[in-house]
Amino acid sequence: MTAANNIALDIEELKKLKEAHNKQFSELLETLSSMDEKRKSLWKEIYENAATDRQNAYMCYVETYNSMSKNNDWAILGPVAKKFLDSMAKATDQLLELTRIIAEVQEAEAAIDPEEIYSQLESKRN
Repeated sequence: MTAANNIALDIEELKKLKEAHNKQFSELLETLSSMDEKRKSLWKEIYENAATDRQNAYMCYVETYNSMSKNNDWAILGPVAKKFLDSMAKATDQLLELTRIIAEVQEAEAAIDPEEIYSQLESKRN
């Protein structure tokens, strides 16, 4: 099996992994009861775009790295590889920011409002 075939297999594995992650993210969004569907849809699109950008940059990085290793083109391809790493880092930062926002929403949903509890107790007494 050639290196190109290994990379092709990796691409298929990455696609399957990405699909599984997209499904998990969609399931996470469904647990957010206070969010409207438009916002959930937007967040899902942001997630999918960032994950796709990261995956594409990774595949390009691997190709560039393999080419550098075979041809000793470090001086020429090194800056190109750095750009792919920068793209992956930017996509990761986007995913982390989205994670932070979702965590805030989850915390807000989980917060206990004493006034609401009191109101519910009062309504049960009457």
